[in-house]
Order: sequence, then C-alpha cells, then structure tokens
Amino acid sequence: MKNYALEWYQYGLKNNDDDIVKFMMHWIAFNWLYNEYREGGDEKNAIRTFCRENYNKLSSYNAFRSQAINIFMEQPVRSVVSGMVTSEHNSLYRDVVRGEGLSRLSSLMLTIYHVRCNLFHGSKSLMIKRDLDLVRSSSIILEGYLKAVLSDDIENREIRLRHDLLDWENELKYQEGILKSDNMSDNQKRNAKKRIKEAQDYIDKIKQEQHKNGR
Repeated sequence: MKNYALEWYQYGLKNNDDDIVKFMMHWIAFNWLYNEYREGGDEKNAIRTFCRENYNKLSSYNAFRSQAINIFMEQPVRSVVSGMVTSEHNSLYRDVVRGEGLSRLSSLMLTIYHVRCNLFHGSKSLMIKRDLDLVRSSSIILEGYLKAVLSDDIENREIRLRHDLLDWENELKYQEGILKSDNMSDNQKRNAKKRIKEAQDYIDKIKQEQHKNGR
C-alpha cells in the first residue's frame, strides 16, 4: 500500500500551486496508509491506530512548530453536518492546544480529518478566507507527516531535491508575505529580507543541481 501512497503523494507535489488539489491528493495517499488499520469501517479509530503504530516516524516532523498550526489554535473546526462545534471537536481542539505526545498528534490528525470531511462533502467555501486557510494549513501539515512516514521510500536524489525546492519556495513566499505586510515591525522585515536572500540562494543551488542531473 505504501507504493500507492507514494504515487498519490508525488502527484500531490506536482499540484503544489493549488492547495485544495494538493490536499485532496495527499489525503488519498494518507488514506492508503491508515486503511490497513481499519476494522469494521471505523475510520477515526484507524487514524488513531495508524498514529500510534507510526508515532516515531510521524513525530520526526514537528507540526506544532510550523506556522501552519496557528489556525488550529484559534478555535475548533465545526461539524460538516450541523455546522456546530460538537463535544468531540472541542475535545480535539483542547488536546491540540494543550495536549502532549501521541495524544496531541492524533488529535491534530483527526482535526485535519474533519477538515477533509468538510471539504469532500461540500462544506468548505472558496469565498471564505478561514475555509481556504484551514485547507492550506492542513495541506502543509499533512505533507510534512507523509514525508516523514514515506521517508524510507523516497530514496532517489531527484525526489529529495524536489522536496527541498518546495520547502524553500514555500519559505520564500512566506517571507515575501511578511515583507508586504503592514502589521510587521521593521526588525521582522529586516529578518524577512535576510531569509528571502537565503531562500533564493538555496533555490538557485537546487535548480543548478537538478539541471546537472538532466531534470
């Protein structure tokens, strides 16, 4: 099943410019991974079991230090059916904010599962900024966890270069956003300029190596 997961993961990377498409492709990859732990059709328990059995690999990526986690710290994700915040959503939210270890990681993945349900069942709007930000942040975090779990299968240098390139391109976009923002201090903008130069230098180096490899 990892072969199928890797295929969908790589396909998602090819659609890096569209956060919604990338998230959908990467969720399919994740579905392939946790599906082997499903018993009696219980998807949530399958996700919990997958997180438990793969915790060491998953925890090599720290989503809680990424900018993408911020939106999950603001408020719970609402139910796709009722549009309300249920006791389950509140419990997951509290664990994401204040939990630790496996419990916190599992709650984050189940929260992203609810974002997936809302999106797949037509309860996310392209016109609502928070909906788009939730999908975008979910996509970033899910990509990080997939990369961690599939690390043994991502062996050749071309794929590793592509990962590095995407990481630095995302960093470049993020720092450029800081530079354009009216809410950032002069010191933050100076640091952003340094990071932009660093990101651009790495991007150029990676592209040069890809060119040498005939990619």
